[in-house]
Amino acid sequence: MPRGRRPMLTRESIVTAAVTVAARAQPEGLTGANVGEELGVDRSTLWRYFVNHQELLLAVGDRLLQTAVNRVAAGLSPQERVRTLALHLVDVFVAHPYIATNASCITRGPGEFAVIELILGSLEETGLRGEAVARHQRMLTDALLAYAGMRAAYAILPARVRIFEERSWPGVRVAISPRRFPRIASNLPALDTDDHEQVFTTLLDALWASVSAATTLEPSGQR
Repeated sequence: MPRGRRPMLTRESIVTAAVTVAARAQPEGLTGANVGEELGVDRSTLWRYFVNHQELLLAVGDRLLQTAVNRVAAGLSPQERVRTLALHLVDVFVAHPYIATNASCITRGPGEFAVIELILGSLEETGLRGEAVARHQRMLTDALLAYAGMRAAYAILPARVRIFEERSWPGVRVAISPRRFPRIASNLPALDTDDHEQVFTTLLDALWASVSAATTLEPSGQR
């Protein structure tokens, strides 16, 4: 930030700066020092607005959740709304990988509440009510955040580790014993394929199949 008049700080402006820093995916992660540098202030100033570093991380994580919700277009069907939210969660987490683990925690902020509200509303539109809505909301939220967090964790691996991971199954083709592991051997061509998008799509379809099945079991009087 250019030197000059010191900016007026608020919790929101600090979180905004922290999100900017987090998007750079610096190896040291998100520290008070690099956020302070972004704002042109000493890092000690930040702790007038946040109790500690963990509170700042949770606030940034909550902002990422809100960002994903804000990207969901209006007018979508319940299933497409949840699917779109899921895709944006992955995109936002991967773009800010060092913060994603905190976004997977309970942030108790408006971003987390917005995610829950969107999913609850989508489920209620299908006809689910009561305990079934709460159970499926938790299922969807936990699964989506866990997958997005996993993708973010993968994104911060060193390049050499990612290359090794991506090339591991082709090497297995040579080493695997068809007699000992016949099913792996017979499925190796498909196992060689590393398509995160198809895997995620399959996961989303499976999760929504549970919602659809629960909807058919819902007593008509409760819809």
